[in-house]
Amino acid sequence: MSRSIFIAAALSFAALAAGAANAQERQAAQVHVSAKHVDFNNARETRGFYAKLNAAAQQVCTSEVSDPMTNMADAACEREAVSDAVKQIDAPQLSALHGHADQAVAYAERNTGSRHN
Repeated sequence: MSRSIFIAAALSFAALAAGAANAQERQAAQVHVSAKHVDFNNARETRGFYAKLNAAAQQVCTSEVSDPMTNMADAACEREAVSDAVKQIDAPQLSALHGHADQAVAYAERNTGSRHN
C-alpha cells in the first residue's frame, strides 16, 4: 500500500475565536502522515497509525491562545482533520476504529453535558 496524506486544517474556527487581530496572523498548517508501510488489516498497525493521525491533528489544530471558545474550536478542528484523513485513506478497519472513537466522544459528551460543536 503506497498512500500518504496531508492533514491540512484551515484554522478559521480557532482564528475566529481568537479575535480579528490573531486571525490575520494565522496560516493554514499541514503535517505529512505517511501510510506507505501500514497494513490496515493488522489491528495493531491500524491503531498506531490512528494515534499518529490524532497527534498530527493536535499539532496542526492547537492554538497558542487558551480560552474555552478557542479550546472548543481546536477540538472541532482536530475531529474534522482526523475524519477527513480517515475518509481519504478509505480503509475499513481504520474507519471502524474512527467510528468507535467518535461514539466514545459522543457518549462522554452526553454524560458530562459538554458539547464541542
